[in-house]
Amino acid sequence: MNMYETYNKLTEQEQIECVKKDSFSIIWIQNPSENVLVEVLKQRATEIGYINNPSELLQMTAIRTSQLAMNLIDFPTEKATQLHKMLWEI
Repeated sequence: MNMYETYNKLTEQEQIECVKKDSFSIIWIQNPSENVLVEVLKQRATEIGYINNPSELLQMTAIRTSQLAMNLIDFPTEKATQLHKMLWEI
């Protein structure tokens, strides 16, 4: 069994535990759920740049984690933009 098969047979909760331990394990998960992506973004917000059309939740999670995340979101929502201003702009 290869790594893709191993990670993709895990439950969502098991996948979340894997990315909590090592956020780079996301590369083995095909079509990760939003909950799995949230855990990755809590550790490495810049991964938002690799997510196509991130939801508002994903945008806001990344922005809370890193000031740089906003620059990697192609079309930030109004709430995400407001959160960035509130947290990071002086």
